[in-house]
Amino acid sequence: MSSKNEVEALLFSSGRAMEIGDIARICRADVDEIKQSLEELRKEYDDNQKPLLLVQDGTKWKLTVRESYSH
Repeated sequence: MSSKNEVEALLFSSGRAMEIGDIARICRADVDEIKQSLEELRKEYDDNQKPLLLVQDGTKWKLTVRESYSH
């Protein structure tokens, strides 16, 4: 399984913002690999205008629902 899929599953299932270091520890991956996965995921969500959105809030990352779908 790729780190990108693991990161996505972790953020989805956690339901909260998570630090990159915590994501890396749980996924047993290098922080740089996690950073790359997060950027790839963010681009995929942005490019495809999916209902979910990957956002960075300071040093934390989270999956959230786009405002247009929050009703």
